[in-house]
This record gives sequence, structure tokens and C-alpha cells, in this order.
Amino acid sequence: MRGPLRAAAAVAVGAGAAVAAAAAATVLGRRDDRFVPTMFGVAHLFTTEGPDGRAIRVLSLGGGWQTVMYLDDPDEPAAAYARGFDLVLRDGAAEGAGGPDGRAAVEGSGNGRSVLVIGGAGCAWPRHAVAVDDAVQVTVVEVDPAVVAVARREFHLDDAVARAGSTPSGEPRLRVVTDDGLRFLARRAVEGGRPFDAVINDAYAGTDAPEALLSPVGLSLAKGALTPGGLYVANVVCSPTDPSPVLAARDALLGTFSHVWDVPCPDPLAEEENHLLVASDADREVPGAYPL
Repeated sequence: MRGPLRAAAAVAVGAGAAVAAAAAATVLGRRDDRFVPTMFGVAHLFTTEGPDGRAIRVLSLGGGWQTVMYLDDPDEPAAAYARGFDLVLRDGAAEGAGGPDGRAAVEGSGNGRSVLVIGGAGCAWPRHAVAVDDAVQVTVVEVDPAVVAVARREFHLDDAVARAGSTPSGEPRLRVVTDDGLRFLARRAVEGGRPFDAVINDAYAGTDAPEALLSPVGLSLAKGALTPGGLYVANVVCSPTDPSPVLAARDALLGTFSHVWDVPCPDPLAEEENHLLVASDADREVPGAYPL
């Protein structure tokens, strides 16, 4: 969700959820400000109060709010689009899991799923996923070591990793790799490894999504890392009056996958919109989705 806030109490959240920094400062009354140098500029870390009166911790970079976390329940997703990522979890993993509207997860998703998330920031959704689904294994690839350090220090990432524990085979259920997403996929194509049931592309450099991940090469590598019929999910941000980013992403995905769906994740608190574009070679039931 990019752009200005709708109302004085509104909060825009999520990777690629850009808010005018000056407006946010005035509206929300920042406190506990800290500034952290990163690969993509100086990140602003602060704690404030959301419109519901709950305290939230925010990681902002380039005017975009990369991560928002409730202090009273760090495992609860604060953003509609983050709740939408639940569609990759097994059916019935958590009450209300499956989408921003609380519908069930993708039909036939099964148990013991393995998910790759490219673009971690504060790891809000990955920590939520392993908390509500005790059979899911999540690998997060985040390119910026400074951001990983912030996630560990300020967003309780180490605690989430410890609580998640290990799979029956002894692998961590929540693993964070500091690497470039495209490079990670390319290396995996050579070295091999267990395929993922879902790949989530939530990578943003400030408010811009890296184009390489939606290039033919990037999508081919991602598809190669998936199980047959697996899901590729891209978080795409656009203006309500300009759907061109969604249409461009759709065209890119249809160059690699047989089916693409759009799961809108509206948030009444933000002017710009998040769309989860879900792609697969299998014709599946995706709750809340529109075929593209």
C-alpha cells in the first residue's frame, strides 16, 4: 500500500507499503526513534500507536513501511496482505487462516508444507506462519544483513526461531538466509534440495520491487524450486486508479505459469492497494481470488 494515508488515524503497513514519511510523523506521533544504516539507505525504526490504540513497532525504509508488529502479540499479522499469505498454509492450520477475509487456505494444500519467502524485513509473516501451523517449514531469504540484525534485535526473530524448533528430520522450521533472492534460487538450481510447496516474493528495496525476480529468468528459477503444481505468490502494490503494475506482473507470470489469480488485499486505512498474484501450473481453488 503506497501513498498518503486516508485519515488522520490511518496506518499503512507491509513490505512495499509506502507512506509519506512526514505525514506519518505528524499523524502518528513517533517516539523511540532510531536510525539504522542499510544497503538501501537509512532505515527508521520507531514505536507508535495504531488507530486501535495498540502499540506497534515499525521498520520504515525509503518512505515504505517494511514491517509493522503489534507489541502485545508479535505473531499476529498487522497487515491485510500478510494475512493473505496464509493461503499457502495447510488447510485448518489456524482459525481464520487463508486470506485477509479469514477464508480457508488453498484447497488440497496438505500437511508438512515447505515455503520460501524472498524478502524478509522484520519477518512478520514467517514468524506468524510457524506459530499457527506446526507442520510448516519456512525459509526466509533477506539480502540485507543490517535488516536481518534489526529483525533479530527488534522484532523478536531469534525468539520465533527458538519457539519454532525443528522438523522431524532435525532442520529448523524457521530459517533465515542472508542472500540475494535471485542468487539463492540460481545456486539452488545447481545444488538441488527439497522443492518448496510455495514461493512468496515479498522483496522490496524501499518502495520498489526488484524487477529481476519477475523476469523470465527469475520466474523460471522460482518455478524450478517448486513442487509440481506449487504456488508462486507475488505481492504487488498499485494505485486504485492505475492497475498497470498488476497487469504487468500478470503478463510476466503467464509467461511461466499456466494459471494466475489475483487476491486483492484491501485495507481501508491506506490509499494504495496490495494484490497477491498467485501463479501455478495446477488449476486450483484459491479463496478470494479472481482469475487473470
